[in-house]
Amino acid sequence: MRVPSSEGLIYRVARAIAARRRALGLTQEALAERLELATKNVQRIESGAQNLTLATLERIAVALETTPGTLLGVAAAERDTGATAVVPAAIARLEAAGYRVRAASAPGRRSIAAVPLTTIRAAAGSAFGSARSVEALGWVTLNRRGEPPKGQFVASIEGRSMEPRVPDGAICLFGPPGPQPYRDRIFLVAHSAIEEEGLEGPFALKQIEAKKRRDDSRRITLRSLNPDFPPIVIDDRNGDLRIIAELVSVLAPPEPAPR
Repeated sequence: MRVPSSEGLIYRVARAIAARRRALGLTQEALAERLELATKNVQRIESGAQNLTLATLERIAVALETTPGTLLGVAAAERDTGATAVVPAAIARLEAAGYRVRAASAPGRRSIAAVPLTTIRAAAGSAFGSARSVEALGWVTLNRRGEPPKGQFVASIEGRSMEPRVPDGAICLFGPPGPQPYRDRIFLVAHSAIEEEGLEGPFALKQIEAKKRRDDSRRITLRSLNPDFPPIVIDDRNGDLRIIAELVSVLAPPEPAPR
């Protein structure tokens, strides 16, 4: 599946905005204050969930002490270099782990046992239930017979919050969320209250604990396996928490640290 070029640009501009904000040492709250917007709106902008008008892009550029052209130029540069830099490395690591991998641009048919290799942003942008498509950067043939379960995909994970089970930089297999109960299972979730470093937006890999209140609202606790990361507690009155996918397995470990 291919992502329309306009949608790809939205995500790349979103990442350029987030990178520029961090380079200036600004929090999302500080940028929201400069823009006279709610922090939630800035979170939507940086996650690629909001389609920006040229007037809004200009306002953001002024607040970030740059120009719209610069933000668009950064986004274009990512388009030209990002995939070529990241995908071969992921393919090499999966091949080293014993999997057959074919780049999306390679000729020929993919195996019926293959699942798409995506970016974590593409996966979270939603393989399940929204209007967005997921771009296949390559295809990973899993060590099994027949077609894989519908909706599975492969993505790299950044961040230490789910160590030791999911090491920082590991390449993982995800699938559609299974039924409750959720206890001891790990999910890729999305909520505007989340901005976990390394995932570039309101996404996180967590265990879920949900408690229903008398008024039918839910108090949701997102837990990490790494004790260095405190739980994230969400008052989910409007049902805004989205469970994007469930972790199936870790396919390839992270690259070894240079000596």
